[in-house]
Amino acid sequence: MFEELKNTYPKSIKGPNGAKRVLHTDMARCRKLYKDTVKIDVSLHNLILKCIKLYIKDKKEGNSVEFIQALPAFLHQRNWEGYIDALMALRNTMSHLHELENDLDHVENLLFNLKNQKVSSK
Repeated sequence: MFEELKNTYPKSIKGPNGAKRVLHTDMARCRKLYKDTVKIDVSLHNLILKCIKLYIKDKKEGNSVEFIQALPAFLHQRNWEGYIDALMALRNTMSHLHELENDLDHVENLLFNLKNQKVSSK
C-alpha cells in the first residue's frame, strides 16, 4: 500500500523561488507513519489516496502547487483528513447526478413511447 501512496503523491515540485523542492523526504519515517495510520485497512488506504488526489487538484486549481507539503509533514499532520468532507460532498453530488441521469433516461423512454403510440394510432 505504501508504494501506491508514493506513486500518488508528487515526488517534487517547483518551489516559490522556482527551484526544485523534493517532497519525498525521510521515507523511512513516512513508511512508519503510513503503516501506523493505515495498518491493514485497505478502505482507509483508498480514502487517503482519494484525499491526496483532491489535495493536489485543489493546489493546482488554486495556483499554489509550490506550497504542497512534503510527504512526511502531510502524513504526520494527517492533512488528508481535511479532504474527507469534500470527498463525501463530491460523492453525494455524483450520486444525485446519477439519480438525475436515471430520471432523465426514464423521461426519455416515456416520451419515446408516447411518440410511438401517436404514430401507431394514426
